[in-house]
Amino acid sequence: MVTANVTISDLGVPSYEVDALRTFKVQAIEVPGTRTSDSETGIFRNILSPQALVTSYSHLKTVHDFVENGIKTNPDGPCLGRRVIVGRDAKTGQPIWSGYMWQTYRKVGERRLDFGRGLVKIYSELGCGSASDKWNLGLYSFNRPEWIIAEWGAIAFSNATVALYDTLGPEAAEYILYHADVPILVTTADKVPSILTLVPKLPKLKAIIIMESVDLTASIKGDVTAVGPNAVLKGWGAEKGVAIYDFAEVEGIGRGNPIPVRPPGPEDVWCLCYTSGTTGNPKGGVLSHSNLVACHRYTEVVIPCKKDDVHMSYLPLAHVYEKMFIASFYVHGAAIGFSRGDVALLMEDIAVLRPTVFASVPRLLNRIYDKILQGALESGSAVKASLFRTALDTKTQNLKQGKLTHPIWDRVVFGKIKALLGGRVRAIISGSAPLSPEVMSFLRAAFGVEVLEGYGATETTAGLSITWGGDYTAGHVGPPYASNEIKLVSVPEMSYHARDNKGEIWVRGANIFKGYYKDPEKTAEALTPDGWYKTGDIGSVDAKGRISIIDRKKNIFKLSQGEYVAPEK
Repeated sequence: MVTANVTISDLGVPSYEVDALRTFKVQAIEVPGTRTSDSETGIFRNILSPQALVTSYSHLKTVHDFVENGIKTNPDGPCLGRRVIVGRDAKTGQPIWSGYMWQTYRKVGERRLDFGRGLVKIYSELGCGSASDKWNLGLYSFNRPEWIIAEWGAIAFSNATVALYDTLGPEAAEYILYHADVPILVTTADKVPSILTLVPKLPKLKAIIIMESVDLTASIKGDVTAVGPNAVLKGWGAEKGVAIYDFAEVEGIGRGNPIPVRPPGPEDVWCLCYTSGTTGNPKGGVLSHSNLVACHRYTEVVIPCKKDDVHMSYLPLAHVYEKMFIASFYVHGAAIGFSRGDVALLMEDIAVLRPTVFASVPRLLNRIYDKILQGALESGSAVKASLFRTALDTKTQNLKQGKLTHPIWDRVVFGKIKALLGGRVRAIISGSAPLSPEVMSFLRAAFGVEVLEGYGATETTAGLSITWGGDYTAGHVGPPYASNEIKLVSVPEMSYHARDNKGEIWVRGANIFKGYYKDPEKTAEALTPDGWYKTGDIGSVDAKGRISIIDRKKNIFKLSQGEYVAPEK
């Protein structure tokens, strides 16, 4: 692992309203005296933290602290919500879904401790190790309340989590379970049969906990709503030497094991986030509790949350983007509702939940953009289409003057559009990939809310920069986080030079990961000895200190005759 040699502090950053942020002429500065080489720019820091980087709060140092703070802030408020099937349509047989049904913070707080104590008991009784060990709990499921309860339960006893997800493929799932030494996996019943086939190659896996009670036949058919005994699965697991438990069963075991909580420290591992590469096995990014806290410390300045906020959780919890964003809500005791896990039903879930801040990705935002345009310009009359164009043009021009809303067009033309996201969203956040300037400007005009774009990676705990509210330009990803600093390093073989404020983005700070799990070689390639993470992205920094992503560093080789060649070509 690499320890960053960087000056950091426990200084807080002040909260700024959008109007106040507009008063800053620049958003980041190049620290005087730090440009010491022709091959690198100086160090750029956020204007809110030019002297020292932000690390944490005085009273919140870990994710466990975040959870406790949420419970204390809003004990009887809604914590985790889901929709359930309450019947079937008499004619079509289609399921009839409830509205969102909630568990309070108090109830979830009790359940996570029961579950965490149950995990410790099972771990020691199955011979995995001592009850005082720190180990990695596996999670393999779409987003649902049990995921959060299991994660919080593990964290309460200083254990980390490692997530699997389908897009990595079955070989990657086997690799992650083996590589991360996962002794206990929490998953859904439909995944148990495939996991059991891998058991001969997973000597450390001793237990599987099923999030719901379903019989084997239903799980094979993918009907995860059917209720039935797990006898067949448990018998199959016994044959393989793996104990299988129901989720509620583990909670019961925990209630009979009233051991004291063993909270983690700031530098304990919070989670391992495995990322897919272009070649080879996935790499497991090691993220500490302090990484998450540092990232959130600045995120909440730009996107402040409070206990009456509502979050729609549908982006994969296996990715750090959703994990970081959801923490921004539960630390304040805000409500977290889960989609039903079906992309085709997502917009309906959003309309029912009515989130207040909407975190998304360009792929979905592009679909929303296309749907709105198609409905406005192709499905209605020529008069309505003309009215829509006029309203959109007016609001787009107003954005250039710093005006986000319009007293007439927001009510007459864009009211129904706002209802697509439930009608009370105050901000839309885009991350994971670039959002086109055209779509960003359109969303700002159509919804009349702040649309922010973030940039980062697993290795930066999701974020390293984000645009500011009130800045209605596009084509950049804002200034660096107040918890990290950046510099640009020349890539001469691609004709990017630091003297032009262009180069590979290197980032350093309290939110930067500790390295790749059990992979010192890849860690050394990604992290310098003094803590700089090499993103592999080519960027530029404008006069206001805002970062733009302009290219991706390629594997380029220099031939003997001096010519540079990219093997991809």
